[in-house]
Amino acid sequence: MEFTALDFETANWYRKSACSIGMVKVKNGMIIDEFYSLIRPEPFWFHQINTNIHGLSEADCENEPSFGELWPKIESWIDGQIIVGHNVSFERSVLNHLFEEYKIQANIEEYLCTLYLSRVAYPKLDNYKLPYVYYNVLNKSFEGHHHALLDAKASAEIVMEVVNKWNPPTFKGMIGALYEEPVKSRTSKKRKVSMASLIPDEGFEKNERFKGKVFVFTGEQNCFTKEEAGQFVVNRGGKANDNVTKSTTTVVVGHYHPRFGPNYKSNKLKKAEELQANGQKIEFLSEKEFLELTKV
Repeated sequence: MEFTALDFETANWYRKSACSIGMVKVKNGMIIDEFYSLIRPEPFWFHQINTNIHGLSEADCENEPSFGELWPKIESWIDGQIIVGHNVSFERSVLNHLFEEYKIQANIEEYLCTLYLSRVAYPKLDNYKLPYVYYNVLNKSFEGHHHALLDAKASAEIVMEVVNKWNPPTFKGMIGALYEEPVKSRTSKKRKVSMASLIPDEGFEKNERFKGKVFVFTGEQNCFTKEEAGQFVVNRGGKANDNVTKSTTTVVVGHYHPRFGPNYKSNKLKKAEELQANGQKIEFLSEKEFLELTKV
């Protein structure tokens, strides 16, 4: 086994707003090194919900390096490595947004999700949150959840325990066998994220403004990607879809490239207006109005 277990904590609902990073390096099935650092997030503001989860605030991170400044120190931990994490799709998304923000060229060899691995190896657990899996797999209590280094270390120990019992012919072969989708597709930085595949991050409370609502985003947004906005909705108890359907309740309308002309409407917007004209209750929001909704 050779991999880097990785965990990020974020300052706000932007995936690029990493405010701490924890990593554990495993080689030959043993932990050989650990790394932890606070990060000055971009954009530099902390949502109270995020602070409630991990305890970090502006005061903790204002004098810390940005991810771009930190990258030369941690490049060898990440570039060309197998990255392990609990719900690793979050870490993958954060990395991809950070790579784009700081114009970093890096390739991840593979991703392994300990949440998924645990469901495969231990199908009868009552739930698969990291502390619960850690306790039931390793028979040890887990203190300090949402400290990036402790979460990364817990993920690493779960992998080592499962693999030692599984004893696959090769570690990489085991990872490949777990997933039906080819590695190049799963690790592509350009991969389009399906809104329907988004699952809630831990620690966020449901909010009545989003409960029972189904959001669709059309056009370009200045302040967030569609994935970031969809994740925000899902974290608060709503749903996000890629397309307008009979279940759509809210359409957030961004701007369109000037080449389309001032009266251009996307197919999503046309479909939503058609459904509304036929009696479906659909609310149309601008980007500014959606941002107001996020101030929960």
